[in-house]
Amino acid sequence: MNTKQELRSAMTERLTFFNEKERNMESHAICNTIKNLLLQRKTGTIGAYAPLISEPNIFPLLLDLQKQGWSIALPAYTRENMEFRII
Repeated sequence: MNTKQELRSAMTERLTFFNEKERNMESHAICNTIKNLLLQRKTGTIGAYAPLISEPNIFPLLLDLQKQGWSIALPAYTRENMEFRII
Protein backbone atom coordinates (compact mmCIF):
# COMPACT_ATOMS: atom_id res chain seq x y z
CA MET A 1 0.00 0.00 0.00
CA ASN A 2 1.26 3.49 -0.81
CA THR A 3 1.64 6.03 1.94
CA LYS A 4 0.07 9.45 1.65
CA GLN A 5 3.51 10.98 1.01
CA GLU A 6 4.28 8.44 -1.75
CA LEU A 7 0.96 9.16 -3.45
CA ARG A 8 1.49 12.92 -3.16
CA SER A 9 5.01 12.63 -4.60
CA ALA A 10 3.84 10.49 -7.51
CA MET A 11 0.98 12.89 -8.30
CA THR A 12 3.27 15.94 -8.11
CA GLU A 13 5.81 14.29 -10.39
CA ARG A 14 3.12 13.48 -12.96
CA LEU A 15 1.67 17.00 -12.88
CA THR A 16 5.10 18.63 -13.18
CA PHE A 17 5.62 17.11 -16.62
CA PHE A 18 2.13 17.88 -17.96
CA ASN A 19 1.44 20.81 -20.21
CA GLU A 20 -1.37 23.16 -19.13
CA LYS A 21 -4.11 21.26 -20.96
CA GLU A 22 -3.01 17.91 -19.51
CA ARG A 23 -2.71 19.40 -16.02
CA ASN A 24 -6.24 20.81 -16.28
CA MET A 25 -7.62 17.46 -17.44
CA GLU A 26 -5.88 15.62 -14.59
CA SER A 27 -7.06 18.19 -12.05
CA HIS A 28 -10.62 17.88 -13.35
CA ALA A 29 -10.50 14.08 -13.00
CA ILE A 30 -9.17 14.34 -9.44
CA CYS A 31 -11.86 16.87 -8.50
CA ASN A 32 -14.60 14.66 -9.94
CA THR A 33 -13.37 11.69 -7.91
CA ILE A 34 -13.34 13.71 -4.69
CA LYS A 35 -16.75 15.22 -5.45
CA ASN A 36 -18.28 11.80 -6.05
CA LEU A 37 -16.91 10.58 -2.72
CA LEU A 38 -18.27 13.61 -0.89
CA LEU A 39 -21.72 13.33 -2.49
CA GLN A 40 -22.18 10.15 -0.46
CA ARG A 41 -21.91 12.17 2.77
CA LYS A 42 -23.90 14.86 4.50
CA THR A 43 -22.55 18.35 4.00
CA GLY A 44 -20.12 19.54 6.63
CA THR A 45 -16.70 21.10 6.84
CA ILE A 46 -13.66 19.91 4.93
CA GLY A 47 -10.05 21.01 5.19
CA ALA A 48 -8.44 21.98 1.90
CA TYR A 49 -5.35 23.74 0.56
CA ALA A 50 -4.44 26.43 -1.92
CA PRO A 51 -2.60 24.46 -4.60
CA LEU A 52 0.80 25.23 -6.00
CA ILE A 53 1.23 25.13 -9.79
CA SER A 54 2.61 21.60 -9.50
CA GLU A 55 -0.46 20.42 -7.55
CA PRO A 56 -3.98 19.66 -8.78
CA ASN A 57 -6.14 22.76 -9.16
CA ILE A 58 -8.96 22.10 -6.70
CA PHE A 59 -10.42 25.63 -6.69
CA PRO A 60 -13.34 24.71 -9.02
CA LEU A 61 -14.19 21.82 -6.67
CA LEU A 62 -14.07 24.05 -3.60
CA LEU A 63 -16.37 26.63 -5.19
CA ASP A 64 -18.81 23.93 -6.25
CA LEU A 65 -18.82 22.36 -2.79
CA GLN A 66 -19.50 25.76 -1.19
CA LYS A 67 -22.52 26.19 -3.47
CA GLN A 68 -23.78 22.81 -2.24
CA GLY A 69 -23.55 23.89 1.40
CA TRP A 70 -20.12 22.61 2.39
CA SER A 71 -17.88 24.76 4.59
CA ILE A 72 -14.30 24.97 3.34
CA ALA A 73 -11.42 25.51 5.76
CA LEU A 74 -7.97 26.55 4.54
CA PRO A 75 -4.79 26.55 6.63
CA ALA A 76 -3.58 29.79 8.13
CA TYR A 77 -0.22 30.04 9.83
CA THR A 78 0.64 32.06 12.91
CA ARG A 79 3.98 32.31 14.66
CA GLU A 80 2.97 29.53 17.00
CA ASN A 81 0.95 27.10 14.90
CA MET A 82 -1.27 26.32 11.96
CA GLU A 83 -5.03 26.64 12.17
CA PHE A 84 -7.82 26.16 9.67
CA ARG A 85 -10.14 29.06 8.86
CA ILE A 86 -13.49 28.82 7.13
CA ILE A 87 -13.50 30.75 3.85
